[in-house]
Amino acid sequence: MDPQLKQRLVGAAVLLSLAVIFLPLILSGPPPSATQVVRKEIPPEPNTEFESRVMPLTPPRLNQPVAKVVIGEDDGDPAANLEDEVPSAETPSAAKAPVTKAGLRAWAVQVGTFSGEENALTMSQDLRAKGYSAFVQSQQGAKGKIWFVRVGPELQRDDADALMEKLRSKQRIKDAYVVRYP
Repeated sequence: MDPQLKQRLVGAAVLLSLAVIFLPLILSGPPPSATQVVRKEIPPEPNTEFESRVMPLTPPRLNQPVAKVVIGEDDGDPAANLEDEVPSAETPSAAKAPVTKAGLRAWAVQVGTFSGEENALTMSQDLRAKGYSAFVQSQQGAKGKIWFVRVGPELQRDDADALMEKLRSKQRIKDAYVVRYP
């Protein structure tokens, strides 16, 4: 390409881009000033008094516990150690409140999975003797019933992770891991 033609094309492109940038600014007029005052109508102050509607976040507490746990010899049936009591509510609205399964969630450390209940109970009793709050849960699996040995529960995940590390180091349980409870 001829150098003179190339210069003309570059010059035309520069002039065209300058026109695209500055022509709208010239034709639209001066920009509005930054100190321009805009009037807005503010509605008058209401004549009514302020009314607060504070509602409690937690339901009212019951007068008596729902269940009493009796600690004694473990006969293998955790439900046998519970004595049911009927709670009395302070207000009628608390008695009508439905109990939902989406209550408090926590974390537990699963330390063993067994196909035999005796092995699970033995491990649980050994951990309890060493000061851990171990418990056994069962679940129906594809090949029969499975028993899980868990320690906890802990409300915070960090506490459950610390408990898992303690079990791995002090009790030498390699396969311990944190699970949601219940």
